[in-house]
Amino acid sequence: GRLGMKTREEDFVAQLIIDSTHAYLLCFTNTGRVYWLKVYEIPDVGAAGKGKAMASLVDLQPGEKVVTILPVRDLTEESKYVLFATRNGTVKKTALKDFSNVMSRGIIAINIEKDDELITARITDGHQIIFLATHDGMAIRFNETDLRPMGRPATGNRGINLRKGDYVIGAAVTPSDEARNRRRLELAAHTGLTAQVEAVLDEAADSTAAQPLELAEPGELSAPILSAEAAAKLAKLDEKLGMTPCLILAVSENGFGKRTDVDAYRLQTRGGKGVISMKTTPKIGKVAAINLVDDTTEMMLISQFGKIIRIDTKTIRSAGRSTSGVKLLNLDTDDKVAAAVVIPPEDPKAQPEDGTLLQ
Repeated sequence: GRLGMKTREEDFVAQLIIDSTHAYLLCFTNTGRVYWLKVYEIPDVGAAGKGKAMASLVDLQPGEKVVTILPVRDLTEESKYVLFATRNGTVKKTALKDFSNVMSRGIIAINIEKDDELITARITDGHQIIFLATHDGMAIRFNETDLRPMGRPATGNRGINLRKGDYVIGAAVTPSDEARNRRRLELAAHTGLTAQVEAVLDEAADSTAAQPLELAEPGELSAPILSAEAAAKLAKLDEKLGMTPCLILAVSENGFGKRTDVDAYRLQTRGGKGVISMKTTPKIGKVAAINLVDDTTEMMLISQFGKIIRIDTKTIRSAGRSTSGVKLLNLDTDDKVAAAVVIPPEDPKAQPEDGTLLQ
């Protein structure tokens, strides 16, 4: 490969964005503030350039650091929301249009309590499924409709009930079952497989309907999951339709990783303790990062000592929810995984004509 961006010592690329030069960049900080930039306001430098410090582009306050940058074309778009997740397990969604008048000095995006910080933010349509993962290997998956929209100064609701010493390390947003089924039927209409798809979907619905709601913890309802037989039929059908799978890739501090289908995680009520997402042991280490991937996704792993590897995620075997995964990166003693970054597709058809790459 070739150098994509020259970084300063002890620095690494944490996010890659491809978008129009006229798009807005919503820059969310650990303290819960948001700043916005137009892409064209960022200096255009060569591939080997170091770029400019965020502090010189936006007026960050002392102790602030940017944790997530979201590219947005239309800040006034209706039925779009920004979902927030904090280290202590709080979640909140706020209408995107509430961020259409951001001042240069920034505005409050979410009220962050004293001992907490913002971990990430995601764009949603209000009807998706939220996935939260923790450092100790727990995860919860709940319906976004469990969250009512709140204003910018609000703190939010509990997303996951954390065990002592645990904290949230990442969040992902996946399509709802209804949206995925609609997509299956659309693809089936083009391939003449409508009757077959309807039969498999009916069987899948019967599979879950035959199971009662379970009590994961006192007061926590957990929805049933597909039977193994129904899940296998659905997976085979999706492959025939060319349906993009929704997989969670979990990476541990010691360089292990695994892909697990999101359907392996039962839908629960918001605020529950969740289920095991990755078995953590002294050999495997705690969970460092999670990302939503599919069979076309590539990822870059970066260690604290500067070791970097680029991985085609489909080479990582799929594994069950409560497993440890396989070795992705050989690390020296005392070295740990610092970040796992999804690389945007390089297919020019998937990129905007006036697009630019931001790092």
